[in-house]
Amino acid sequence: MKMASTKEVSLFLSEAGALKQVKRAWFLAGVENPESVAEHIQRSMLIGYALAEMEGVDAKHVTLMLLFHDLPETRLGDLNKIQQRYLDKKSAEMRVAKEQAARMPAGMAGDYLKLFTEFEEQKSKPAIVAKDAELLECAFQALEYRNGASPHIQEWVARCRQSLKTESAKKLLQEAETAKIPWWDGLKVPLR
Repeated sequence: MKMASTKEVSLFLSEAGALKQVKRAWFLAGVENPESVAEHIQRSMLIGYALAEMEGVDAKHVTLMLLFHDLPETRLGDLNKIQQRYLDKKSAEMRVAKEQAARMPAGMAGDYLKLFTEFEEQKSKPAIVAKDAELLECAFQALEYRNGASPHIQEWVARCRQSLKTESAKKLLQEAETAKIPWWDGLKVPLR
């Protein structure tokens, strides 16, 4: 792979920043102001790191895979399952990934394409853990939306639960679903 110019790398980094503006496809569930793809990636990486540790998998490998997994959405958006029924998502994402890689430093481009493909193929333990992390992030977000009164959100949680592969991910989702208190419970400064 040829070395990208400084201009090409700058263009890639600007494009990656667009993920802060790309909203996730929660409109089907009636969510009016969903999180961005960048926000989804950030928490997926944190969940991936924790899940990798729990599953005895290389956490850095998993988090890098999650860093890259949704980069094509800068150009395609967050395609929901209905849109995916009519489009060849894998082919389109790979085309975008190859074009994006041409704007990256050579080593980064190689890692991106390798990790993106590994994530998509779901044949390695790190890829399975990374996918479970992404699904868990989606389920956690759905639970947060549900707790905020979005009425059709439970389907998202159920779909994520059905797709989880690792026991650690299944246990984490079960804990999240049964939690009745907010994460900040007990952390507030007492009133005087």
